[in-house]
Amino acid sequence: MDVVDSRSDQDWMRLALTLAQRAAAAGEVPVGALLVRDGVIIGEGWNRPIKTHDASAHAEIQALRDAGQRVGNYRLPGTTLYVTLEPCVMCAGAIVHARVGQVIYGAPDPKAGACGSVFDLLPSDARFNHRTDCKGGVLTDDCAETLRAFFRARRSTAFKAATSRPETSIMSIDNVYSDDAIRNRLATELPRWSLDAGCLQRTYRTSGWKGTLMVINTVGHLAEAAWHHPDLTASYDRVTVSLTTHSAKGVTDKDFELANRIEETVMWRPASGSALEGTPDDVRYAYIQYD
Repeated sequence: MDVVDSRSDQDWMRLALTLAQRAAAAGEVPVGALLVRDGVIIGEGWNRPIKTHDASAHAEIQALRDAGQRVGNYRLPGTTLYVTLEPCVMCAGAIVHARVGQVIYGAPDPKAGACGSVFDLLPSDARFNHRTDCKGGVLTDDCAETLRAFFRARRSTAFKAATSRPETSIMSIDNVYSDDAIRNRLATELPRWSLDAGCLQRTYRTSGWKGTLMVINTVGHLAEAAWHHPDLTASYDRVTVSLTTHSAKGVTDKDFELANRIEETVMWRPASGSALEGTPDDVRYAYIQYD
């Protein structure tokens, strides 16, 4: 857990805005959320529906999921959810089900807000079996400008050109993950990878030097294409890949994105029924041990 000093609502909202920038850097609508209990951040989230192909991956839902994993319970009484944009109907329902005590938001959402702008679900009333209080107007101008700036940039030709080159994105921010956040994300995205000495790490087993060199060449190609370079340790029948962002002195989204690409490519095999035959099931042709 990330322990912080006692802060004001404005301080917490500023932290939520930094999470919103993670969404912006990934081309997502910049909304950030964090869940606080007794002065401790127990959950963080930012918009990720495009990246995850998940319509429910709003910042609030992501923060609730993160908190549930950390505390081992989907019910989160006594918490305050700070979010940069007024929650929608979907998020309001999840917030009530999670027994969140209070929601504090920044900018109103005149198209889908469920805290009075369009719908009246928060603060929750007697129709629900839990009372969730709600207030808005905290750093409203800052939160609204973050959204306006994103949409202005996305409409411009400059934004399209910049986001085609990840290293020069106009909103590129290297945010370092905590160890707990790394382990939680590995468990869901990359279960065969681990956190070791501050790095994302994976060992691929091969049938010998031929397979080892093929894995090294594959990782090398992906690293050059991404312009983000892992450390490799190789022996006769294995290759260990270690990823960290040296400039940020920790693990960032760059490491997770490249790790996912490496895993997908090295472990790829034609699907059943594919026109491609795949490597023959014969030790003479084996080059990697699939797991």
